[in-house]
Amino acid sequence: MRDNGALLTSVAGLELRGYVEVFLAATSPARAATLLITPEQRGTFFKTLDTAPQLDQVVYNLPTPHGGSLFTLTR
Repeated sequence: MRDNGALLTSVAGLELRGYVEVFLAATSPARAATLLITPEQRGTFFKTLDTAPQLDQVVYNLPTPHGGSLFTLTR
């Protein structure tokens, strides 16, 4: 998709979805890590993809299970 913008316009109503998994690698020398995580739902809407692309975006913050943004990972 990144290298071929024509794929974005060839299918009406195309949606791309994904997620992020955060973990402390087993090979990491650290036994713990504290992270500031602010999850969001994002959407980008393209009207055109020609030389001057027209787009619009929406962003919604997502709640976390404990209501905060500071996470401590341990292994």
